[in-house]
Amino acid sequence: MYLLIITIFLLLFFTLVLKKSLLLSGVAGLIVAVIVIIFSEGFQINSFISPVLHGLLVAAEIGLLIFGAILFHNYLRAGGFIKKLENSLQQFSTNKLVIVILLAFFFGSFIEGVSGFGTPAMIIAPLLLGLGFPAYLAAALPLLANTVPVIFGAVGTPIKIGLADLPVQQMPIYAAMLMLLPAVMIPIIFKRFLEADSLLLKGSNALKNYFIAVMAGVSFVIPFIFFSNLGPDFPSMAAPVAGLAIWLLIVKTTGSSFATINRTSLLHFYKTFRPYLFIALLLVTGKFLLGDIKFNIVWPAVGLKKSIHLFQPGLIFITGLLLLYAFGKNNTAISIATIFKQTATPLPTTFITIACLAILAKLLSQNLDVKELLSSDNIPAPLFYIMAIATGFLGSFIAGSATVSNLMFGTEWYQTGQQFHLHIPLLLAAQLAGAAVGNALSVQNIAMVQAVLNEKGLERSIIKKLWKPVLLFFLFICLTAVFLSLLNKIQ
Repeated sequence: MYLLIITIFLLLFFTLVLKKSLLLSGVAGLIVAVIVIIFSEGFQINSFISPVLHGLLVAAEIGLLIFGAILFHNYLRAGGFIKKLENSLQQFSTNKLVIVILLAFFFGSFIEGVSGFGTPAMIIAPLLLGLGFPAYLAAALPLLANTVPVIFGAVGTPIKIGLADLPVQQMPIYAAMLMLLPAVMIPIIFKRFLEADSLLLKGSNALKNYFIAVMAGVSFVIPFIFFSNLGPDFPSMAAPVAGLAIWLLIVKTTGSSFATINRTSLLHFYKTFRPYLFIALLLVTGKFLLGDIKFNIVWPAVGLKKSIHLFQPGLIFITGLLLLYAFGKNNTAISIATIFKQTATPLPTTFITIACLAILAKLLSQNLDVKELLSSDNIPAPLFYIMAIATGFLGSFIAGSATVSNLMFGTEWYQTGQQFHLHIPLLLAAQLAGAAVGNALSVQNIAMVQAVLNEKGLERSIIKKLWKPVLLFFLFICLTAVFLSLLNKIQ
């Protein structure tokens, strides 16, 4: 556990205090982790080959996603789609809070439910940047929004794969209940963020903006809870669609005193938004056709075992671009070769950064043991659930994935629940909820968003903006978990 503490301290110290890039922070953290492991356990080449190869494979998958997302965005910008969409969004509503909730909260949740892999921020952040949002805020907003839907992301992957072979029948509804307060709070925090950057006026508009934000949260959580009763596959896809319809109906029918939404611009908005809807359709189709197809890379001599899924969102982005180019109109002025070259140029630095962080995450996972935290038999039962939330958070923070966090800790928490007679579905849900919240501050995810925005040095500003709401979400989840654990004990 001391290795984890040292590594997290170094990453935050280099990023926040020394204001170094994530590349330097990741390299420093990796070097220190290797030194600590060597001095504590001795040098064994096999114990390092597997994490290195695993990290390179992970970086290749993430690199493909980043390349595809940037390539698709650069194509849309070169073809004038982005400018038309920006104009359409401005006609749709003059209220930036409405735009942020529409894009980051509802549409981002849908994309997470379809594909996962950090795709929502890859799509939403460049749009917000183009609409005039500061770069750090364009990155922070979708990262914060992409917490609640992560528990059911990629058609239930964090549960179906991250907790495979474990009894999870009741777990989805508990996970949704743990994320209830964060889901309601996200649009309200959006409001505070926009006011802090003078993108939203205070004073006389406070009431209508609170109304818009609260109704967005409520409109989302009602279908979110409902669909979670049906299993982990569809809540993050179905809830934002149903929630968006409810929210638009509520906000529009309350009159212009609450929000400026131009009803006649809906059709124009749909037309300009079609490339993203097309990509969403391809992602849904690809996930259903290819989602369960994978091949395993196994090297027993070094302990390497890595599953590569045939469904890769990065390839979906590239396929969508080529289809739009082949069948679109007025594409003769667009040079695909130039766009490919422009996109590929900054990619090596991003790949090295993510590879260092992925290798570091794998090294930490090999040297972590939940049982170190459970050496005492006198731990109060509610504390187990808080500790599960904490391990989920840390796993996602270092790995950038709720699924990986569940793979790291899920089985051990299941065994712990059996040993201490805890409520296992709630315990596993606590692990998952913590992982979902940790996703917002993951250094890998921050690196990915920076790469898409083609911006550097945003780490400190993003973390500074997000740590307070993330801590608030963490506390909300802990309180809810303790309440549910006591309620189950009474029953």
